[in-house]
Amino acid sequence: FFFQHHLVSPALLVYSLTTLNTMTTRQDRPKALRTTIGGNPLSRVFKIQKETHTLGNVLKGILLQHENVNFAAYSVPHPLTEEIEMRVQVNEGEANDAMKDALKQLMNEIEDIDTLFDEAVEDVQMNAMQD
Repeated sequence: FFFQHHLVSPALLVYSLTTLNTMTTRQDRPKALRTTIGGNPLSRVFKIQKETHTLGNVLKGILLQHENVNFAAYSVPHPLTEEIEMRVQVNEGEANDAMKDALKQLMNEIEDIDTLFDEAVEDVQMNAMQD
């Protein structure tokens, strides 16, 4: 799976990094992730459309914890556009792999939070039935 030359929905990347199906957001607006083409595989700029600081901050934090990442930052090119540019630089390997790892970790964390939330709702409902 390569980011290069593909338009991919960030939602799709979070739920399944192994397929390249088309997905849309709740508002039926397609999202796309693009990366710079060519150059050094140790450094990439990922442009993620239809996203803002929310995803940018989370991905930056996860990327900075990655063992091979020595630089991760994002910017919003213009305040009126919903797009972030995430720059990733690694010591070894490829920046694409670090981004994939970060997205997989984000997916796992979201699944964990979802499970904890469902368990908490179940506990509240059980306690309400017992009272």
